[in-house]
Amino acid sequence: MLYVGKINEKKYLLEYDENNGPVREVSNDGSVTKRKMALYENMDGVFIGVVSSKNGPYLFVNEKKFQFINKVWTARVIEHNGSHTFHLSMPDGAAIVHDYSPPEVDEIDPWMTSRFEDFFFWLAEKQDDSLFIDMWTDD
Repeated sequence: MLYVGKINEKKYLLEYDENNGPVREVSNDGSVTKRKMALYENMDGVFIGVVSSKNGPYLFVNEKKFQFINKVWTARVIEHNGSHTFHLSMPDGAAIVHDYSPPEVDEIDPWMTSRFEDFFFWLAEKQDDSLFIDMWTDD
């Protein structure tokens, strides 16, 4: 069992079984001290995330897994006035479309942008990034 965190929220973790997928969200009480390179988001009960592995990172959508190497899925985000739409196309022809509000930006932090704090933008930008794939490949 491993614990997966979110990019912009620290109060929850996802218990994740690498063989069977997401188990449940739990409160982050600080007792989990070591986590694997992994991130997730909860889209109205659908868990989507990325986990590092020896074969390179993989995308999970609930119990389904899709590798970044030899990728057969695509992700993109469309920005609207004050909202975003995430599109994920999967190899079986299924698609996920998720409308959401972008994360709030800390105006004091000059390095922070809504894209920096946005899991869906992060996923769309990293899907074909060879440096990211190398960094998220476990030894």
